[in-house]
Amino acid sequence: MAFADDFVLLEEEERRVPNTLAAVEGFFRARGMEVNPRKSVGLCVRGYEGRSIPRVQPVFRIGGQWIRPIKAMDSFRYLGHQVGSFGVKRPNLYALQMMLERVHRAPLKPDQKLSVLRQYLIPRLLYGFQNPGVTGGLLTAADRLIKRFVKRVLHFNIHTPDAVIHAAARYGGLGVYCLRSGVPFTFYRRLDRLGREGDPVIRAVMASPRVARLVSRIRQLAGDVPPDQVWKERLHAGQMTAGLRSASGDPASSAWLRARPHGWSGRDFVRAVQLRTENLPVVGVPYNPQPARQCRGCHQRIESLSHVLQGCPVTHGMRIRRHDEICRKVARHVAASGMAVEWEPHVRARDGALYKPDLVIHTEGVILVVDVQVSWESVNRTMSEVWDLKRRVYDQQNFREAAARRWPGGCFRFCPLILGARGFWPRCNQVTEDLLRIPGHLKASCVNSVLKWGSSLHSAFMRTVWA
Repeated sequence: MAFADDFVLLEEEERRVPNTLAAVEGFFRARGMEVNPRKSVGLCVRGYEGRSIPRVQPVFRIGGQWIRPIKAMDSFRYLGHQVGSFGVKRPNLYALQMMLERVHRAPLKPDQKLSVLRQYLIPRLLYGFQNPGVTGGLLTAADRLIKRFVKRVLHFNIHTPDAVIHAAARYGGLGVYCLRSGVPFTFYRRLDRLGREGDPVIRAVMASPRVARLVSRIRQLAGDVPPDQVWKERLHAGQMTAGLRSASGDPASSAWLRARPHGWSGRDFVRAVQLRTENLPVVGVPYNPQPARQCRGCHQRIESLSHVLQGCPVTHGMRIRRHDEICRKVARHVAASGMAVEWEPHVRARDGALYKPDLVIHTEGVILVVDVQVSWESVNRTMSEVWDLKRRVYDQQNFREAAARRWPGGCFRFCPLILGARGFWPRCNQVTEDLLRIPGHLKASCVNSVLKWGSSLHSAFMRTVWA
């Protein structure tokens, strides 16, 4: 069996091996190549009273040199697997633990450590874990080490749901591959494809009782639902993470997870991830007694992360600055696109009501009324409902009459711009995006601003309550 420069010889009887080695040596010599005995190993197993006993003394030679024998406790590496006298060995979790520890101690930023884990370390494990000796318990133990590493790097709470770590970034998670659910699913698909191939030898091997038992066991480990879908459902069904279903709206919502934004420090990245996953410390958590959950700033509501970022009077001023920064970014883009823009024009109705939309944009005979809002991703109210409620504030007769007096002859369009307080750009903004021709980099910039301001809001709140 040959694969690139790896060559394996199989013989049923030991006495035939020297002739086979001589034939192989002559085959390569005729083509200007030779076998390297220093990189070769020999595995000769004999049966004794029902047991397999490998030879411990060299018995084969090539090019006049002895080939190192594989003893009972030894193994050799072939195509990513460690092979010994008892077959393919199970992967060693000690090696995984050492690799994780080296990455953790490396002088890297937290996002770089996470990238090394996702792009290099876990892919290195996948092939070795796809062998018949792997069990569900071994994969679970490997996942436990990986989750512990992620929580150490990002300073997560111990009760952080597994779905936050394993769900894909486009669904609101961190996108760290789950070995327990992913490896059996991938292994089963590979075996299933082999069974459908046209090669008669492969079909005969796949139909053998031993391989059939292996396929059945892997099928039970894999389950019926793709792992990506399973983690998505768990994430969106969790009590603390249900609001993350808004993350599947736009790639800009998760771009910062793959590449740390310019100007962000490692601490900024960690705080942004903690904000996204509700790991920023607050006292309004279920394991605190009810009296201890009251907000330490206003003493009026339970101190949840949504209250700190969206409703507490302590952070009111910073929330206004967060809102104004998003408005400025959109206004700069609109002005650069050649459209006239007005910032917070005052529109007075006949009944004395005063309207102050964030931006009024004039383009090609159409007047766009744009209002920006940063809203908490709630289970009880979707972002589409928030968008519609904001639109109704201005899309009503009283404002239309007042706006017609302010800008006579204009055709009005009402298009709110909604962002999630945990850094999401939801799908409901599609109409506004099309009208304003908002590019992807601007959406990502707005999302990054919300994340940066969110962590600053929480830090300011903590400083105030501790003072």
